[in-house]
Amino acid sequence: MTDLKVHSQAESRLLSAPLEVRREIYSYFSIDNQIHIFQREGKLRISTCLKPSLGDHVHDGRDRRNNRDEEGLSYRNPEWARRLASPWGPHWECEDNASRVNSGKELYHVYDLRSVCKKMFLDVFDLITETSTISITDVDTLDCLTNGQPNLQTSSNCQWGVWNHMQCRIKKLDISLRLPLAFYRALEDNKIADQTSVIASSTTATVARMCRTWTRIWPSLCDLQQLQSIHIWLDHDDPSSWSVIKEKLILNYAFAIFQQEMQVRSSRKGFSQLKVLFNLPKLHPAIAKAETHFVQDTSPPPCNIERRYRQRYHCVTSDDGTLSVKHNPDFPIMHEIADFYANECLGDLSMTLEESEDMERTMWLRGEDVEEAIREINSLNGFHVCY
Repeated sequence: MTDLKVHSQAESRLLSAPLEVRREIYSYFSIDNQIHIFQREGKLRISTCLKPSLGDHVHDGRDRRNNRDEEGLSYRNPEWARRLASPWGPHWECEDNASRVNSGKELYHVYDLRSVCKKMFLDVFDLITETSTISITDVDTLDCLTNGQPNLQTSSNCQWGVWNHMQCRIKKLDISLRLPLAFYRALEDNKIADQTSVIASSTTATVARMCRTWTRIWPSLCDLQQLQSIHIWLDHDDPSSWSVIKEKLILNYAFAIFQQEMQVRSSRKGFSQLKVLFNLPKLHPAIAKAETHFVQDTSPPPCNIERRYRQRYHCVTSDDGTLSVKHNPDFPIMHEIADFYANECLGDLSMTLEESEDMERTMWLRGEDVEEAIREINSLNGFHVCY
């Protein structure tokens, strides 16, 4: 087969028009204000973002269950377990959506322009990059965005500098990383306060590669000169509490990079100010320590942190590879008692979620047996929660 001749489209009235005219025309396309960019089979992919909840009280994992499942049987439902294990974290439904895109059911039709005309595609892609929030859910794609990957294919028979177009235009970035617990442990074990060289002793090559990428992406993000806001959602993939992670060892390096960049930008006229927000699970009072965690009543970190409820249902894999679901809530665990009081409309006896959380935190700090207290309250009120 001979190569098809590439035409410059010099006679195209659309492509010969000024850029502002072309953009006015492209604005009539259906362009989402938040999109996912990811890689599959060495190719750049785009799909729409469904903008999920990033960790409220209700979205604890039960929302990922098939509505047709019976309560008892659903714990053995591999589909529910798979969704709970999604590396896309709260974007699990976006991952399902993206899988349908890759299977041939194209949901993001603007991307079809890549097969029509390179110049038109890059015109539209530039517009998307400048006006949409770009969502990324894996470190490899984030590495490509920040450091470039010239050999990454954007179609089956051509290679374009798409990453370069994104790097100089992107303004809003949403990062969600649900990473292996072993990865965080590797960072902790190497005490990455000085993260210039990393990890010859990691347990696996994959973890070592991820750690090297981790040290590379933070300063590279600051090279995106048009970038105005970064929202970073982090978690690990284990049922154990988030607080087993030593946050300060993991994040102090990134915080220092961002702090320096924000100071540089604030001192220069005409530079876009950078807003950075980290979204992390709530800390467990019995585990978190001021030396290793960003706890309350200590000096605030240079970057803003918002705390969320962590998912309470998790995927577990048996020795034979069977997937099932385990209920293992992180702090707070008294939420269902607050729900009970709210639903029963008990007037002055009612307890808000915030009040139950404060009470539970105090109990943990006093060294009380919170799980036993919950069982006693359950027995008095006639409802049942397993702990």
